[in-house]
Amino acid sequence: MKRLVVDARMVNMSGIGRYIRSILPSLFELPGTEIVLMGRPAELLPYGDHIIPLRSRIYHPKEQIELRHKIPPCDLFWSPHFNVPVTRIPARKRVVTIHDVFHLSDVSPYNRLEKSYARYLIRQALKRSDAVITVSDFTKDEIEFYLHPSSRHKAKIQTIHHYVDIDPSLVSEQEARDVLQAYGIRSPFFLYVGNIKPHKNVVGLVKAFSLVSRLNHEVSLVIVGNKDHFYKGIPDLEQMISHGHASSRVFFTGAVGDRELVAFYKQAIALVLPSFYEGFGLPPLEAMACGCPAIVSYIPVFWEVCEDAALYVNPYSPDDIAEKMFFLFCHEDQRKKYQTRGQERVRYFSKEKTLNAHLSLFSSLLKG
Repeated sequence: MKRLVVDARMVNMSGIGRYIRSILPSLFELPGTEIVLMGRPAELLPYGDHIIPLRSRIYHPKEQIELRHKIPPCDLFWSPHFNVPVTRIPARKRVVTIHDVFHLSDVSPYNRLEKSYARYLIRQALKRSDAVITVSDFTKDEIEFYLHPSSRHKAKIQTIHHYVDIDPSLVSEQEARDVLQAYGIRSPFFLYVGNIKPHKNVVGLVKAFSLVSRLNHEVSLVIVGNKDHFYKGIPDLEQMISHGHASSRVFFTGAVGDRELVAFYKQAIALVLPSFYEGFGLPPLEAMACGCPAIVSYIPVFWEVCEDAALYVNPYSPDDIAEKMFFLFCHEDQRKKYQTRGQERVRYFSKEKTLNAHLSLFSSLLKG
């Protein structure tokens, strides 16, 4: 019997947590393999019953002490984020997933010490892992740009894209309208999905929406995301919204379930995601799967993921964002064009392809 141990502390978080939740169930299909999860038992019981309590926060130095003492002897240890154990552990092989190197980027809000620690952890992830998964070729390129890994370390890196884990059939059109009514939202509206962090450029989106709302007094903006992150690091956002920037037509829903999310995607004019930086960017693909056109920033990772299935904007120009929003609002034929392209593009990111790539890699490491 082989043993695979997973650091699953981030299972209930949004981006990386969604990734962990999407992969975990498939691991139990690995033949002759015992799956051991590390994290908070209450969060992990839905996924497995062999759990080692692990309570230290990510990035905190204490996690290194706890990991070193609690990781059991195993054939493979998986870190779903770059906060890997930096000392020797009783694992025969190790694999890490690096979603992005945002901490090192020009738009990162982190100070010099925080960036240095992130750089150290990512270097250790490359050095100590037998295989490195990146979720996009863009992230792979960013690792090379910021860290200049040796050819031996570069050879470990393999891109495995996320898959689209959303079911448009969850709600009918009538049920979708009922969800909007429950939230007190009327069509037409534009949609944002994600955390409220500076690099997501929600400030630019609200500025753009204020321009659009002057041209049409009925349109709204719906912002869906975890309220714990609302305004974090953006002290002027709440004040900006409440002082004349179409405040009565900007709706913050907080975190929502899958049914509500599908309802918003189905009813929106378009998803608007004008980020300065992303490691992958799942919401545009979720929107496409639900027949919702996507407006995204012209950054490399979105071109990799969306290709010609999205409408692109300059994230540093609220005028350009507003222009593209109003363009889709006014032209139904263009909305239909991007709906069609989106539903074709989203087929590329299949669950079967992503899970098979993970299972194939893990199987080879367990056997090797």
